[in-house]
Amino acid sequence: MISLEFVIFFLFAFLAGHTLFLSLILTLRMRQSNMTLLGVLLFLILLRVGKSVLSLAFHESSFYINVIGLSAMATMGPLLWVYIKSLFQLSIAKSKYLLISLIPALSVLFIGSWKWLNLGYYIITVHLLLYVIASAYFVINNRETFKTDNIRIKWAFALLIGFGTIWITFALQLFSYDRFYYLMVVITSVVLAYSLSLWAFAQQRLFTNYKDKNNREPEDYALIRSEIDKLFNEEIFVDASLNLTLLAKRLNRQPYLVSRVINESFKMTFPELLLQYRIRKAKELLHKSLNKAYTVEGIAYESGFSTLSAFYTAFKKETGMTPTQYKKQRNKIIEVRNVI
Repeated sequence: MISLEFVIFFLFAFLAGHTLFLSLILTLRMRQSNMTLLGVLLFLILLRVGKSVLSLAFHESSFYINVIGLSAMATMGPLLWVYIKSLFQLSIAKSKYLLISLIPALSVLFIGSWKWLNLGYYIITVHLLLYVIASAYFVINNRETFKTDNIRIKWAFALLIGFGTIWITFALQLFSYDRFYYLMVVITSVVLAYSLSLWAFAQQRLFTNYKDKNNREPEDYALIRSEIDKLFNEEIFVDASLNLTLLAKRLNRQPYLVSRVINESFKMTFPELLLQYRIRKAKELLHKSLNKAYTVEGIAYESGFSTLSAFYTAFKKETGMTPTQYKKQRNKIIEVRNVI
């Protein structure tokens, strides 16, 4: 009679093959930093879940298979954090932090006994949780800025929920000693990993740029960019409710296409582009406020910010000073010029 463990192993082999295929497409075919990160993340999940499936199928898994599973798990957290940030900050995907993130994974490879390996699984499980929390905090803490790209922020939250759920299955495996219970947890892990890979592949067109064989942009990219420039010169950005979907409707284009054009032509994400124009508008109003009775709060709302706190945070991040400090600095410059 065919055992349940064998059925699970066969199911995993099928799902793993398909997940590997999807992750390789994302990693190699898309040739874009954040899509490469996503493909690698899926592959790491595959390695970690694969360790659990092999343990069930063969009852006693190899020490080195467990080391590989732990090493994959140690890399997942940092890469998740970098990928989430890369959705909204294009430059982060190529940061040196990617190399630093490999240190925990490399250190795991030097573990030489089951005692330290078992302890390592507890430590790295907490390590992964901290990165999931840090990634969630990054998105939530910047939601006022990121919500303008409503497509990406929805994907970010969906990915965090998926990783959070997978983490729960990893944590349960540390405390489940009953074989049937462990089996159910592993089944859940396999299904979640496969579902996440399908979900990720469905999202890839939102964040992928397409060029011809000569590395040139499609002809309509230039047209869409000019249309975006026109709308922003007309100060569409002062509408606090503006998001990527609304901009795409004004352009009569698909949101994912508008997102691609902004990423490729402006070399930034939509939230970054929006902030750039809003901060520039705020600076203009602050200059005018030297001679007129503009309040900082009024300037924030006239520039397109929905809250005063979001304005202060964005302005200080861009200029290194608060709006009030910026205004005082401008006053001093004018006073010096008048003296001269």
